Amino acid sequence: MSIGQRLYFRMPFKGSVLINESTLCKGSNISENGMYVFTGHTVALGITVGIRFRLGGKELFTMSEVRSCDESVGMGLKFTGLNDADRDYIRGYIEENYANEPDPDIGQKKVLLIDDNNATRRIYRSKLVLDGYTVVEAQDGVEAIGKLQADCPDIVVLDLYMEKMDGYKVLEYIKGSAALKDIPVIIFSARGSQSEIDRSMLAGASGFLVKMNTSPVKLSEGITNLLKSRYHVKKSA
Repeated sequence: MSIGQRLYFRMPFKGSVLINESTLCKGSNISENGMYVFTGHTVALGITVGIRFRLGGKELFTMSEVRSCDESVGMGLKFTGLNDADRDYIRGYIEENYANEPDPDIGQKKVLLIDDNNATRRIYRSKLVLDGYTVVEAQDGVEAIGKLQADCPDIVVLDLYMEKMDGYKVLEYIKGSAALKDIPVIIFSARGSQSEIDRSMLAGASGFLVKMNTSPVKLSEGITNLLKSRYHVKKSA
């Protein structure tokens, strides 16, 4: 399945992570492409480390590149040595955990749809409203910040390339805010290079969808899946 056809999920992961067989850290979240861990200190970007962790009933080991590091947020790791079988295992584990959770009550769930194209917003808004969501719109990053401050949504759908303020800056604002950082964000972009996906996911996005390969039905399904995962975390807390 191509990059544009699949939503990259990131789910909470609170297990122990052993770095270079010597430093024990606590995980934060994981996707099939990488994970965040809490380290309590900074390390140089671009270095490669070995990480060992247990997911479900399987112990996994892979080399990983340090893509971001902040004492307060954690260290973002991109898997570089993961074999296909282990990647499939991680993907299956994440998808199974989403699939086995009951659907949340979406009747009052609010989606903030941020996109500078009026026609795009209208098309996708129609499907989301039909599926029971309340949809709030913003046509650029500046307007989106105002909407976020005025009324906290349950989930954000975010275009990357907009005038005034791009999606990366909006994502940074959300994840840097104590009041907003737990809101799941789906990047919804006309472009979908691996570097854009990596940058978005390591910055805290929960999913990435490419517009040309994403129907309104597919977007609605992605939103529901992420809300299911959030429901599971709150239920287990």
